[in-house]
Amino acid sequence: GALIESPVPIRFINGLLDPISGAHMVARYRELIRNADVVELADLGHYPHWESPDHVLAACSPWPS
Repeated sequence: GALIESPVPIRFINGLLDPISGAHMVARYRELIRNADVVELADLGHYPHWESPDHVLAACSPWPS
């Protein structure tokens, strides 16, 4: 419930190659969150911020308001 009802803008940045919480997690998130703000990093896995910090930083800008 907390994410679904959050009044705070949320951007979900996800490494799709993550076997734990990758593409399948994005699909479920989109089912639950109307107008989901999702950035899919196709070539990254569980630690996208470690694997490619520049891609993650770019995904953070501009931050939703």
